[in-house]
Amino acid sequence: MLRLPLALLLLLLALPAAQAQFGPQGPPAVGVVTAERRPVTESSDSPAGSRR
Repeated sequence: MLRLPLALLLLLLALPAAQAQFGPQGPPAVGVVTAERRPVTESSDSPAGSRR
């Protein structure tokens, strides 16, 4: 009766550990934009069908 749990324990200890993440892959693939001040453009135009 003790053989099955012992066999499962030995099997689990013999298996290699699973790795969810791999080694470093370098920087992420994103672009870089420099922040600069620009004037805000506001418009009062509305679609033709939405007049009140």
